[in-house]
Amino acid sequence: MGKEIESDEFKKLITLGEEKGFLTYDDVNDLLPSDVISSDQIDDIIMLFGEKNIDIIDTDKGEKLLVKKSPDERTEGKTDDILALLPALGKTGDPVKMYLREMGMVSLLSREGEVEIAKKIEEGARESMVAVFSVASSIKGVVELGAQLKRGDIRVKSLLENIEDEDGIVEEDMHLDRVLKLLDKITALDGKNDLLKKKLNAKVLAADERKKLKTALEKNIRNIVDLCRKIRFSKRQIDRMVANLRLYLIDVEKAEADVHRCKAEIGLSLAQMENAWAKMNKSVKSAGQAVRETGVPLEKLKATEKVIKDANRVFKRVTRETGLSVT
Repeated sequence: MGKEIESDEFKKLITLGEEKGFLTYDDVNDLLPSDVISSDQIDDIIMLFGEKNIDIIDTDKGEKLLVKKSPDERTEGKTDDILALLPALGKTGDPVKMYLREMGMVSLLSREGEVEIAKKIEEGARESMVAVFSVASSIKGVVELGAQLKRGDIRVKSLLENIEDEDGIVEEDMHLDRVLKLLDKITALDGKNDLLKKKLNAKVLAADERKKLKTALEKNIRNIVDLCRKIRFSKRQIDRMVANLRLYLIDVEKAEADVHRCKAEIGLSLAQMENAWAKMNKSVKSAGQAVRETGVPLEKLKATEKVIKDANRVFKRVTRETGLSVT
C-alpha cells in the first residue's frame, strides 16, 4: 500500500469494512480520499480489500452484488440510467450494456464475481470487452501502460495472462516486442481520436461533416478494441480498468442522488430552480421575488444551487474523461 493512500480516511474505511464485513458504494465514495485517482492506487485498494475479505455491496442491508435475477429484473435498478447512456458501436450495444450491468451487480472482490466474469470472457462474448476498451479513460490507461513499459517501469509479464511455456518459462522479450507494437498502434489511434474529438467540439460544424467525423472516431475505437484483445491483458489489468469505470459510476450515482434530493426537498423542477437562481443572483429585490414565488427560503435556494452546480461539474468531468454522455 503506497504512502499516498495511507490516510486517516482510508484507515477508517478499512476499519469500517472489517467491522461490517462489507462496504457499500456510499461508504467508499464518502471515505475514500479524494486524491486516490491513479490506477496503481486503485489496484492496491482492490487487492487489500480482497485480502481482508471485504466485499463491496450495493446497500447497507448487506445484499451482495452477485444476485440471480431474471432477464426482465436485470433491466431494472440504479445502474440502468447510466448504462443506457453507453454509445453502441455497430451491433455491440446490447452486449456492452449487459456486461456493464453485470459489473454493476457482481463484486470484483468476490470469488463468485471473478468466476462469473471469467465465464463471460471464456465463452466467447467478445463484444463484452468493448465495454472496457471503448471508454476513453480506459484507452488512456492502456496508452499509459505502453509508456510505462517503454520506460522500464513495468514488465510485460505484469500485463499479460498465462505467458509461460510448458516448462513454466516466460520468454519476455518475445512478448515485449509483440505488445509494444500493438500499444504503439493504439497510441497512434488514440492521438487521431483526440484530433477528431477537437473537430467534433467545434461550434460550427455541418451535419454531414459531423457524421463523417463520428464514423471515423467509432471506427478507430473498434480498431483499438481489437488491438487490446490481441494484447491479451491479464484479468488483474482488466479488473483495474473496470474498477476505474465503477468509480465513475459511483460519482455519477451520488451526483444524481443529490439532484433528486434537492428537487424533492424544495418541490421544484430543475427549470423552476434555474429561474429562481437567475432572479436570486440578479439583485436583492429579484431575490426576494424568487423567495415569494417559490416559497423557498433564500439560504435554501443558495444551497440548492451549489449542490446542482457541483453535480453538473461531476457529469461534465465524467463525460470528458470517459466519452460517455451522462446528461
